[in-house]
Amino acid sequence: MDLFQTCYDYVEPAFARSAGIYPFFLPLEGSEGPVVTYQG
Repeated sequence: MDLFQTCYDYVEPAFARSAGIYPFFLPLEGSEGPVVTYQG
């Protein structure tokens, strides 16, 4: 099997995101240049 095809077939993160349990990248609430707002 092709290495890249294995990467493309990896869909578990998409399932987790759709279930709302993807903890690795939390959404930012706003940004102003290099300053971001997170949980506040």
